[in-house]
Amino acid sequence: MQNITEPSQLSVESWVRMSKKNRGHYSVSRDPETFHGFPRSRIGEQAEVNQWLEACHVTPISATEWFWNEGNSFGPRVLNDSMAFYFDYVDGWARIGIEKPFRIGPRSLVLIPRGVEHEIRHERGKAHLFAVHFQASIYGEISLLKLLGCPYHIAVDRKDSFIEEVSERLVREYAIKAAGWTTAMSAEIMTLLVHILRTSGDLFQPLALGQIQSDLTRLLPSLVWISENIFNSECRVSDMAAKINTCEGQFRKLFRRAMGITPVHFVQRQRVDRACSLLLTTEMPITQIAEACGFSDIPFFYRVFRKWMAISPRNFRLNGSNRYREEPNP
Repeated sequence: MQNITEPSQLSVESWVRMSKKNRGHYSVSRDPETFHGFPRSRIGEQAEVNQWLEACHVTPISATEWFWNEGNSFGPRVLNDSMAFYFDYVDGWARIGIEKPFRIGPRSLVLIPRGVEHEIRHERGKAHLFAVHFQASIYGEISLLKLLGCPYHIAVDRKDSFIEEVSERLVREYAIKAAGWTTAMSAEIMTLLVHILRTSGDLFQPLALGQIQSDLTRLLPSLVWISENIFNSECRVSDMAAKINTCEGQFRKLFRRAMGITPVHFVQRQRVDRACSLLLTTEMPITQIAEACGFSDIPFFYRVFRKWMAISPRNFRLNGSNRYREEPNP
């Protein structure tokens, strides 16, 4: 895309003159050609990408600013959420998944999809970082970071202050928790992900979307219905299948192929994820949380929660915040 003079350097008269089609009019709109363009990338040209971004739901979990002393480290660990670490300054290394360890230095952005093992080591001097934990999922199950094949490490350009500014706003929102803080954080996280996609698009390696796209297109009416009824205790697989006019057996096969999980487990995971969020961010009684998440049978809620989280709801609430602390290993 051709670079255009920065908007801040354009006077009203100059961009009006650049808009030939508007000459002679008493009111004119700014010509799109006068705007500074975004970098072009392979992933940005895929039509499916915008569909996934539109369908993505972001749930913030935490955002914390840290100052580390020499020798700080955490991991190896696996969390059921995605993470974005922006290091203002650091001297160390990180390992994510089965990849080889890589060095991290000042202005490093580290992205970790949910469910991927990771560890980070800081070796020399002081370190300053922002740690953001969140869920970014399509239809509640497909990880956006995994689907887009996000890079684990990005060396941020010195001229790019956007990522640090967003990180600071996220930390402020989480610390103060003013009215609308979760909505504000969700919007900031999505804006951050879109910025990374636009500025570092060629580092992404998206999954092959052919069969996934076809299956999800067919499942779409059911997925929309599930999202509207998932916290209703009467949410049944037979109702899901009816939305795409197929039998329950065929629906289960299609759903598992597209989502990598059974419909029942999909519903359970979404309900447990919601319960985890409420346990960490509210003081609601556990029985009330269970009912709000679609569990009419409280003992069943405890069994399902323990199955997915390997801990009771009460202990999760007491110890859960420690899961997100980027502090030294004992």
